[in-house]
Amino acid sequence: MPAFDNSSTFAHHGLTRELGDLGDVLATVLCPSCSRERREHAEFCRGSDGSLAPTCPSCGADLDAPASLCHRCGTSLAQATPPPSAPTDRPSLALITSPSAFLVLLALGALLLATACGPGYDAQPVELSETEPRDEESPTAVAPRAPVLRLAVAPVISPRETFVSHYGDLLEYVGDTLEMPVELIQGKTYAEINDLMRSGDATFAFVCTNPYLQGQEDFGMELLVAPEVQGQTSYHSYLIVQRDSDIDSLEDLRGRVFAFSDPLSNSGRLAPLYQLALEGETPETFFDRYIFTYAHDNSIKAVSEGLVDGAAVDSLVYDYWATTGSEYAAGTKIVDRWGPFGINPVVVHPDLDEDLKNRLRQTLLTMNEDPQGSRILSNLDIDRFIVPDDSIYDSVRTMRAYISAVEEEEGDALVQP
Repeated sequence: MPAFDNSSTFAHHGLTRELGDLGDVLATVLCPSCSRERREHAEFCRGSDGSLAPTCPSCGADLDAPASLCHRCGTSLAQATPPPSAPTDRPSLALITSPSAFLVLLALGALLLATACGPGYDAQPVELSETEPRDEESPTAVAPRAPVLRLAVAPVISPRETFVSHYGDLLEYVGDTLEMPVELIQGKTYAEINDLMRSGDATFAFVCTNPYLQGQEDFGMELLVAPEVQGQTSYHSYLIVQRDSDIDSLEDLRGRVFAFSDPLSNSGRLAPLYQLALEGETPETFFDRYIFTYAHDNSIKAVSEGLVDGAAVDSLVYDYWATTGSEYAAGTKIVDRWGPFGINPVVVHPDLDEDLKNRLRQTLLTMNEDPQGSRILSNLDIDRFIVPDDSIYDSVRTMRAYISAVEEEEGDALVQP
């Protein structure tokens, strides 16, 4: 499983668990030979003597270990949870954002252990892989869950005030159309989203241009569709400062405090890095200090409130705030524009099942033709989805190549892997 910071969560075994020190608690997989439950990191099944090398029980695809979701067909590899007592007629939306449910269960478990392991109780350590196998004919034995459609998005890409509700609406629409249960995974950073896509723990994702190209290089991440906004499939990076500031250019920010959004953001980091590199500068040599806000709206607030002297932000987020009358946008001004760049795409793993990939693409491409779908897109400030020519991202590829060359020549880590 990819490394995450402890604030990141995702669904596993029907629970919401915190990744980090508690990440491997009670994690299990099912033996492909006998369907018995085994510890997640076990290499073979003691019941069948079969290998636990991860393969999808539905489509047979080879998987990266450990994995909780098949990156090809979307089948869950974790133990299924019992079905709800009152099933609904439509797919349910699970928002994975908080570790509280798992922590409560962990606390209850600790309380039970403390009660049972008091004086007079001879406790023996138990290894999960050495416990008696569950009777495969027992009514408590369960099969892997049906494929789940998981959408991963980082708040960096969109105003936080609209993030959960509007992306949740889009995901539910897609789930209804494809007749699949759905989950919205809210990551903190673009690196987390890329890791989820690499491991197959997310079916599709909205990512920034630079993380898309990074994922394309790392594991062949594929562009599925891209949004068209106000008739355009491009955006800019805005250099902003306080409204009443005497700063009028990037050069005026020399020796000042600067805000980047995400380390992998194109408009929020790569674009200003490229401008500095053209002048033979780095953030360390040019700014007094700099910070990461992990969201473009946070960067706008930081500039407006005078916490930093300048920031680089996504033009789509900034324009949204400006047109909706945000006091924070009103407290700033744009002193430079860089771009245009190919718009932030929707991506999938290259090994996602082709039928699912095509149905997912077609659902998004035709959303604007349906009244309900059109309303959802309007709430996200999206006209429609299209399949663009991948060359629209060449300007970002040029910036990445230039900075990588500078990094190789000078040994400065300007572009994070």
